Amino acid sequence: MSIMQRSKHHTLCHSSLSNTLSRLQIQRAWHLCQALFISCIALLNMACSSSLSPEQRGALLDSILVDSEAKIVDTKYFSHQVAFFRRNETNNKLIVYIEGDGYAWKSRTTVSTNPTPLRPVAAIMANRDNRNNILYIARPCQYVIDKRCHKNIWTNRRYSNEVIASIYNVIQGYITKKTDGIEVLGYSGGGLIAMMLSGSYDLPVEKIVTIAANIDHLEWTHYHRVSPLLGSRNISEVADKLQKIKQVHFVGGEDDNVPFKLLRKSIEKNGLNEISMIINKRRFDHHCCWAEQWPELLQTINK
Repeated sequence: MSIMQRSKHHTLCHSSLSNTLSRLQIQRAWHLCQALFISCIALLNMACSSSLSPEQRGALLDSILVDSEAKIVDTKYFSHQVAFFRRNETNNKLIVYIEGDGYAWKSRTTVSTNPTPLRPVAAIMANRDNRNNILYIARPCQYVIDKRCHKNIWTNRRYSNEVIASIYNVIQGYITKKTDGIEVLGYSGGGLIAMMLSGSYDLPVEKIVTIAANIDHLEWTHYHRVSPLLGSRNISEVADKLQKIKQVHFVGGEDDNVPFKLLRKSIEKNGLNEISMIINKRRFDHHCCWAEQWPELLQTINK
């Protein structure tokens, strides 16, 4: 082999090795980012054991929504923190995430003065959903200063007509002539909102996905032996229409807030057996590990 041939061979080997190293470095960096993200979520869980101030909770949400089109949307009912991820005009499906009830109660008997979530699970899920046209909607009185807010809105009236109508008004603002189907996802109490929206309005909802959701609040309050949510609407009002919409309900095997038997009873009571898929994640509870495992969970229902 001549000097020129050896030099050319060495250059090709070096180039091939560099490309291999680059691919390995990218893969390692990606795995590191995933590990860091999950570690951050674990730290958030630890932080949430103490009461963060509303300002700190807002800063946390800002860090999650950093790559989105985030803004406050006013309706005639309430103001909402809203974010839109990965806008794509060629993909006409709208995917809506609705936040949970948030920090509604300090304890079983003490109402919180601000319902902004300590950990915005639905926002983290929306951020980790790599599909296009993702709309995140916080519940009324979360992350905003609104004179129309009072404690009843995040307690007894959390599923009231004005709350549901307000979120519907937000969604209307993101529907275009090109919108071809909507998927609505809700975490915890946001799951009941997702059900009520889909059954109450003429929206092109193709699928409802609930995560750790108390989809029948009358059954839920009865199970926990607490007062019913007077002023809130319930799923029985729209059960007939919901029987025509595909549904996936995630439940945690260790969730003592919305246990599997309560979810199953709520589905059976409202005649949603045939249209519903229940996915029981045995090691999950009400908070863990929905956000951490969300990309993998999405794959199981979107194959």
